[in-house]
Amino acid sequence: MKTENQKIAGQYRQGDVLIERVDVAPNGESEPKTKITLAEGEVTGHSHVLECGSATADWWKEERVAVVKAPARVTHQEHATVSLMPGPHRITRQREYTPEGLINVAD
Repeated sequence: MKTENQKIAGQYRQGDVLIERVDVAPNGESEPKTKITLAEGEVTGHSHVLECGSATADWWKEERVAVVKAPARVTHQEHATVSLMPGPHRITRQREYTPEGLINVAD
């Protein structure tokens, strides 16, 4: 079932993945790719995938930042597609508390 995405001024949520437009991009250079897996589903096997003409994704200051070079989209088998404009975007997985510590939400 497709669900509506939430959008708040440069923020997009697709299931357990939060995508936020940021002002600063990483200084490092990565090899540009046309498809980048942002998160893989541990339960369903479905993935959140960034599809574009060219993008890079790096860890920067302990955060994952995808730098989109051309209009792009994030797809998932169970969620509506999210469209992204060029620029840097922080990718955050939703986490939950357990007695053992914080863990990523299982999708």
